[in-house]
Amino acid sequence: MAKNITVIDENGNRIGSTYPKRASGLVKKGRAHWIDDNSVCLCAHDMEDKEMPNNIYDVIDNQFSKLQSQIDRIANNDKVAMQMIDALAGMQNRNRTLDIVEKQLNILNEETKAETVSDDKELSVMREKTRQKKLDLLEALVSGKSVDAEEKETAVKDAPAQPETTEKIPTDTYVIAATE
Repeated sequence: MAKNITVIDENGNRIGSTYPKRASGLVKKGRAHWIDDNSVCLCAHDMEDKEMPNNIYDVIDNQFSKLQSQIDRIANNDKVAMQMIDALAGMQNRNRTLDIVEKQLNILNEETKAETVSDDKELSVMREKTRQKKLDLLEALVSGKSVDAEEKETAVKDAPAQPETTEKIPTDTYVIAATE
């Protein structure tokens, strides 16, 4: 590609030549304008458009205001972080409470299992006694011995009663932790 675009300054003096792509970039950024298809005129930089600070205090004041806005953002972030820390502390307290309740439930569960095992043993012993008495009664009937009504009644009276299988667990001995 050839440098076929002529570059002219504001006074009409020929400065040089450039590529078409570079010339269109200068025009696009506002640094030049087209004179015709093969030439562009450079624009002088307007120093009046850009405000230069009169003194160093303006620059310092501008930088200070930027720093102040960043500090404000950091303070807001700190508030959010503190709220998150408070929420996490609350969750940790609830977790401790749940651990206490879980331990109490495990203790109750173990006691219930122990009571169930002992009740099952007692129940099986009572059932065995009842079976033995039934067998004695049947042997007496089969062997032809007379069994009078009084012996039948005493066998039925001596048979242990079936215990209730639904027992209530005393809850007054355990304190369930209050949640916050």
